[in-house]
Amino acid sequence: DSTMVNNENLSLAHVSLGDLDRLRGIQTRHKLGELIEAAKENDNLLNTTQSLVIDLINADSLNSIFTLMQAELHKKFAIESASITLITDAATQQQYSIDADFFQNTDDAEQTISGIVNNNQSLCGSLRETEAAFIFSDTKYAVGSAAIASNTIKRSTGSDIVVMLAVAHHSADHYNSDTGTLFLDYLCDILTALVKRQLS
Repeated sequence: DSTMVNNENLSLAHVSLGDLDRLRGIQTRHKLGELIEAAKENDNLLNTTQSLVIDLINADSLNSIFTLMQAELHKKFAIESASITLITDAATQQQYSIDADFFQNTDDAEQTISGIVNNNQSLCGSLRETEAAFIFSDTKYAVGSAAIASNTIKRSTGSDIVVMLAVAHHSADHYNSDTGTLFLDYLCDILTALVKRQLS
């Protein structure tokens, strides 16, 4: 009898191992499929980004750079709300004819979004109503969550300039602490370089 039980156990163990191997094979194929899909998405993102960067480099003014960036984020990247803001003084706004849609005064920003302006890294998550209204003043969507990247251009004469690029979604958990900001940081760095070029 004991031999029979042992043989049954061996048989069951053998079936379990076989099932496990098949399961691993299915999981591996599924994971490989996911990786291939992610690679395709990354390729598409890279191609779209390269095209955008070339168009931005060819834009001839700050306002045309910002208008183009905002439009392309909506159209090609399916971003619900996008905001590009230069935070500086009124003299700089006048000197470079920065459209009011893309300008916020340094003092106003310090009062309304100081935690965001003075933060040295990108942010993802929910905003206070006052912050959302300040950054996304012209959006037609509710701002449930946002991702924000910014850089500061230090100037020897005149006010420093904060270049802020922000995207938002109506869903409260669309942008959260798990959201990667590499792409947003990259675009903000490009914007900052283009602003510097226009200022020189």
